Amino acid sequence: MPLYVNGTYHLYYLQKNDKYFSYAHLSSKDMLFWEEHEDALVPEKEGLLDGFLMTGCVVFYKNKYYLFYTGAGKDDSLNMLLAISDDGLLFKKENKILFRRNKYYSNDDTFRDMDVFFDQQSNMFHMVFCAKTPYNENNSLTGCIGHAVSKDLINWKLLKPLWTPGIGYCLECPQLTKLDTKYALIYYWHDTNIRIANSLSGKFKKTAIEDVNGFDYMAAKTLNDGKGIISFGFIPDKDCDCKKRTWGGTLAIPREIYLKNNAVYSKFIDEIYDFFKSDSKKANFNNIVDVNKNVTTYQNNIACLPKDKSSLVVFNECDDNYYLKTNLKVSNKNAKVTFLIRTNKDDSRNYKTSIDEGYQIIIDFAKRILSIREHYMFDQRPDLATMPLFVKNSSVLLEVVVDKDIIEIAIDKKYSMVYRMLKHTKSGSLAILVQDSKVVLEDFVIKEINDN
Repeated sequence: MPLYVNGTYHLYYLQKNDKYFSYAHLSSKDMLFWEEHEDALVPEKEGLLDGFLMTGCVVFYKNKYYLFYTGAGKDDSLNMLLAISDDGLLFKKENKILFRRNKYYSNDDTFRDMDVFFDQQSNMFHMVFCAKTPYNENNSLTGCIGHAVSKDLINWKLLKPLWTPGIGYCLECPQLTKLDTKYALIYYWHDTNIRIANSLSGKFKKTAIEDVNGFDYMAAKTLNDGKGIISFGFIPDKDCDCKKRTWGGTLAIPREIYLKNNAVYSKFIDEIYDFFKSDSKKANFNNIVDVNKNVTTYQNNIACLPKDKSSLVVFNECDDNYYLKTNLKVSNKNAKVTFLIRTNKDDSRNYKTSIDEGYQIIIDFAKRILSIREHYMFDQRPDLATMPLFVKNSSVLLEVVVDKDIIEIAIDKKYSMVYRMLKHTKSGSLAILVQDSKVVLEDFVIKEINDN
């Protein structure tokens, strides 16, 4: 639950303690170094209104911090609540329910996850939240975006839902923000989705890329620091290389969300590049293995000429954790480029011979698909994560961050995909496989992650 106030970035988040969830708090001046504070909010022992805390938001207004949160009471009811602070560190609860449900909303467990946005056009604060319309036995997809308004952040009027799309059971962590002149509605349903509208009373429409940060990038919320809209999502913990996820995990690289030609895009924030050592290895071409003898290197470029067989380049001295950047330039639309991540000898599988293990990042120009697969000897490999490859020409700017068990991929500074690796060891080499086209990896750079 991010907030920007007078040169300081704040991250409030739900932290699981031994017996309860609290609102933990971090702050930073530069998004690189963070100070950890005491818990900003903890649940009540008696739990009449908030024995259990759920997602909310923090708003800075007239030199005070307003923390809106969902509390679950002893009777399992969900209550919209408020706490106020002078310094943003410790909050005093108002112990008053902001509003109760009206005829437009069902009485179940989805009245939660509020976020507050000030709209200059209406000169009002608008609260959006996860809710459902009344039960319909013929349709379980009754998830909607609830809506309330206020002039002072204290007194609220509940309205009918802002958006009732009929597309999901539960549209979690909704948020309103402005992208240029457009209103952007962000919510989580299978992916972090973004839709835009010309006004709050208009229709929120899908843009060219609805989920600009896909797969394991979950439940994102944003802040406005005066320079741009920054999105913070988390990478879930998982028990297997499957689509089953748990709530809680690791903060992803923050993204800047922007609007261009009436479409929403995202890119890694500029500050993130300070995490990578400035003395790039520039691929260390002296130590690569050209397996099929059809690769040429010059300056910072790698030219792959597969012809009748593939080109395979192995970087045996690649660091365990790194940032990789290159512009892939292909000669025809049938090209396929595969990056083998953390390939290493692994005897954990019951094969007669030791084989290379790891994950594949596949960029398939013919199918226009970006995917991640497991890499091993036989080909029973379902895609673990996929996204459409939105390319209109013969080149793609690719950025990859590999950090322990996490892969973050950015394409053309417009959209990205995140994946948490589980089955294989957390170190190994890098290899690149090129098929069915001449491919030049222009300005190929690998940088170590700066652990300091």
